[in-house]
Amino acid sequence: MEKKIAIVRLHRGVLDPITQVNKLMTFICDIEDVKKGDFVVVELSMKTRAKNFNNDFRVGRVEDFMIFMDGEIAQFRPNNFVVFKINDNDFYMRCNTLLKKKWSLWARYRAIKNKDNKNPRYSIFDDIIKETDSLQFQRLTSWVDVMKPDKDHTDLEKETRIVSIKMQRGVLGKENNKTFNYICDLKDIQIGDYVIVEITRKNMYGRPANDFRIGRVESLHTWNDSEVSKFKPNSFVVCKIADKEFKTRCNEIKKSKKELWELYNIDKKRPNKNPDGIPMNVFDHLIFSNGTLHFDRLSKYQNKMQPPKKQQIKKRKKH
Repeated sequence: MEKKIAIVRLHRGVLDPITQVNKLMTFICDIEDVKKGDFVVVELSMKTRAKNFNNDFRVGRVEDFMIFMDGEIAQFRPNNFVVFKINDNDFYMRCNTLLKKKWSLWARYRAIKNKDNKNPRYSIFDDIIKETDSLQFQRLTSWVDVMKPDKDHTDLEKETRIVSIKMQRGVLGKENNKTFNYICDLKDIQIGDYVIVEITRKNMYGRPANDFRIGRVESLHTWNDSEVSKFKPNSFVVCKIADKEFKTRCNEIKKSKKELWELYNIDKKRPNKNPDGIPMNVFDHLIFSNGTLHFDRLSKYQNKMQPPKKQQIKKRKKH
């Protein structure tokens, strides 16, 4: 059966494309309308800092495609599945908007923090900070030539909220117990909605890095200076996901995973009832030097994959 493999480059947060990942990864893509250059959400099997393997969602851009068939060239082993496609223009413009909003908020709270400092780094905000430690963005217009603020993204009180979110761990429906707080300026977000968020995390080497994740909204809170200090939001909610389509797509991928696992797994006597991924390491015995796969050789390795019987172990001990 012919399968399309998407070669994807993951992206690191809204600072795009400066912080994209250099490494290319491959994912099984069974969505017909995905094309080269599209933004997609993928499920990624990765190793955590505790050396455990977990599944997570990421956002990346499709660099190219290749066709995977029985007996055809298989130069890359796919990590997992492409979950769904993101509207490119909306996503890219949304990332640019969030960059401006992040700058506005960062400058705002750094100014409040440095208000009583004799030589504040952001002294340009001294004239617009009141005694209540709140910034009057209407007075920023006189500083356009110096700071070049974005007027459309400075006054956030009207529609902005803080949301508490639980991160989703792959298509199996697992989620983190811990909630994370994010700034949400989207009006149509409600409790129970699935959203794409930008997170700041530490990688395996302990260095801070930005990434995209999918989470479920647990609660909504009002947004003001005191609430921001209390909840300390991680970053922004990027966009909303259609709940029904997302759940349906996760169920489809779970079914496809099971079918592929049954096709490629040799040890039929010990089936894994909850496969988290595709055991692609089986291909190691089936790839010829020219890179072709031959599934007719699967039966030759069936005995090697089975565990040794107890009687055979006892005989070895006697010798």
